[in-house]
Amino acid sequence: MKYLDTFLAFYNLRLKLKTESEQTAPELDKRDFTKLQGFLEQHTPKVLRLKDKQAFNQFVAGEKERSDVFEIWGTFGFYEHKNGIDWGHSKDFEGLLFDYQRMDEIVEDFFQNQKISLANLSWLNDLGKFQGCFLIALNQDKTPFDGDWIDLKQHRIVESSVDLLDWHGIAIGKVAGAIHESLSHLLRGKLNIRKCVLPECGKIFAPSERGRGSVRIYCSTSCRVRAYQKRHIYG
Repeated sequence: MKYLDTFLAFYNLRLKLKTESEQTAPELDKRDFTKLQGFLEQHTPKVLRLKDKQAFNQFVAGEKERSDVFEIWGTFGFYEHKNGIDWGHSKDFEGLLFDYQRMDEIVEDFFQNQKISLANLSWLNDLGKFQGCFLIALNQDKTPFDGDWIDLKQHRIVESSVDLLDWHGIAIGKVAGAIHESLSHLLRGKLNIRKCVLPECGKIFAPSERGRGSVRIYCSTSCRVRAYQKRHIYG
């Protein structure tokens, strides 16, 4: 699945968000912010910006070099240039942290209870704008579900279609698309991902479909070794 690797990498950043209340914006420590920024820089395009129109005409005429006409901006530098504020201190940044929380809640509710709240399904449908689709919960008689919590063992999640956008002020629509596509497949039972059984890890992973990888319970060799050490060395 084309978006799965992006979704797994984003979720597995395992950002430790600090919140004082539901109304206040989450906060990140410097280490986690650096992790997030590094991830986003891998998934955002460079911005090619024209210095001035006259130079462009000279470039077309073969009178100037490309470097004299265009400048390349990183996503975050261009965001600050365009908005006059560093992205890490913006409302767009706060919004991304709120969305990370929502994503984390959906994964936890799925693995622990096989449920999703209607509020979180609505949030997921907001991400659907980046994919041109949205999800509907149906009762067993195929009528739309109306309630606060959707039990995925009793109700079906089906996909319908709606048209692709910036997400939180920067060109990371494909990250939103990755979250939407992966979680919508997960909720409809079309995606096999597991959660590492080592409690202090918390990462999720996609096991291979055949061989020893199909029965993996740890996300990595490192976690498997740590679990062995806990059982046999440290007691």
